[in-house]
Amino acid sequence: MQFSFPDLPRVSPKRKWHDMKLTHRIGRLLSSLWQGWCLGCPRCGERTLFRRWFTMYEQCAVCHLKFEREQGYFLGAMYINYAMTVGIVLVGYFVLEWVTEIPLAYHLVLWGSVSVLCPLLLFRRSRGLWLALDYFVTSADDVPNPREEWPGEWN
Repeated sequence: MQFSFPDLPRVSPKRKWHDMKLTHRIGRLLSSLWQGWCLGCPRCGERTLFRRWFTMYEQCAVCHLKFEREQGYFLGAMYINYAMTVGIVLVGYFVLEWVTEIPLAYHLVLWGSVSVLCPLLLFRRSRGLWLALDYFVTSADDVPNPREEWPGEWN
């Protein structure tokens, strides 16, 4: 008796190309988000976002990408900051509740203080993530990148 493999559905070359493009875009998105988490400029990658803890530069010192495009631009960063804070507090509460049996009053004091400190500590990261996400989606370049070679201009 001879064994035979069942007929597998064939994947068209067009479908393979679509899957490769999707995989490439997901990789670019993850790379862009990691760059934002590390506080790098979304265009050139240099770590030139912040002057002080809560003060951003107006533009990148290397590629001159303008960071705040309009009033209220970083409202999305506030949503990212809020989501990260809520996630940390909820996961922390349930893990601590599962591991130990401390009274509810201690939980309220602990997680209340964490929910006040987290937005302050995640301020820079949320802005970096918002810049990276916005640049990935829109690629809004208002100033050309001087690091790229422009053919025919400098001969």
